[in-house]
Amino acid sequence: MRSPPLAIISMGLAAAPRRLIWHRRDLRLDDNDLYRHDSNNYSIYVFDPRDFELGSTRSGIVAGPHYTRRLLDAVHCLKKNLEEKGGNLIVRVGS
Repeated sequence: MRSPPLAIISMGLAAAPRRLIWHRRDLRLDDNDLYRHDSNNYSIYVFDPRDFELGSTRSGIVAGPHYTRRLLDAVHCLKKNLEEKGGNLIVRVGS
């Protein structure tokens, strides 16, 4: 079973509820309803080291220099777009 492109965890804090938006595959911001009306979010992207092994990845994509460059550019673009809207993207490495 494939994981959803985005995982959402609501974090109910006393003053204003915040959401943790875990970007997994869909790195677009403009057409993402989670960012349309609410800027009170924590956004995170976690690089999985297995996605950078040569050969097939878990998602069936062949890892290589072009795939890696495209993924790095997409995450950088998402981070920049979030910062322009007053947000931030937490980027980590793990599995």
